[in-house]
Amino acid sequence: MKNLINESNRIKELMNLTSINESQKLDVFPVDGDFNIGYDTEMSFTNPKHNSDFSTQPTGDGRHKSHIGVDIFCKKGDKIVAPVAGTVKLSDNQTSGKVVTIQDENGYCHFMGHLNTQDVEDGKVVFAGEKVGTCGNTGNAKNTSPHVHFNVYKCDSGFNSGKDPFNDLMNSIDKKAKEPDETVLADILKLSSLTSLKNKLEDLFTDDEEDKDIKDLESEKDDENEDIISLLIKKGENFIKKVIDKI
Repeated sequence: MKNLINESNRIKELMNLTSINESQKLDVFPVDGDFNIGYDTEMSFTNPKHNSDFSTQPTGDGRHKSHIGVDIFCKKGDKIVAPVAGTVKLSDNQTSGKVVTIQDENGYCHFMGHLNTQDVEDGKVVFAGEKVGTCGNTGNAKNTSPHVHFNVYKCDSGFNSGKDPFNDLMNSIDKKAKEPDETVLADILKLSSLTSLKNKLEDLFTDDEEDKDIKDLESEKDDENEDIISLLIKKGENFIKKVIDKI
């Protein structure tokens, strides 16, 4: 796999980066395939790079007053995955094109714009590493090379509050998605969209009744939590009790 960071001053900048207040550690890199943070002629991009750096000032090519996020160039149609576990929000507009945003349990939004396709249901809870879309150039990126506009911000503070996620992206390169453990699942169940499931688990597995069957969870499946319930059923009752203990 060819993974490149091709920007003149980026490595030097890394030496001086302080901790990124509005960004979070990523469990996996959002592009599953060859990528380049910056323009790379060897990847057969047909247009020069545009606005790949994070900037709160007007961009050098005059296209935007600011560029809140980092562009990750990739091949059109390559898989885009959730960098963290959380709840999916889909949007589509003339500026950012097709967007998948993942809201994690800490209230941070992980924004991935200009996608070619959105391959996940709105409102679904996903694990890190799950496919959510494909690389593209929708929205105002239609005349640029395919890429993902990646931004991380506190959801209640809005898109423009994001800070440069470059360091977090660098640290996530080559990380492999792992099957969620009890701590991760407990954190996911704290999401507001899964409160009812959390309560159901507590009702089923914290009393002394012996006639409770783990298969009772099958009836609770819906589009948002099917994967989580399937994993819980596979892991078994003792695992579920450990999850409940961590909620």
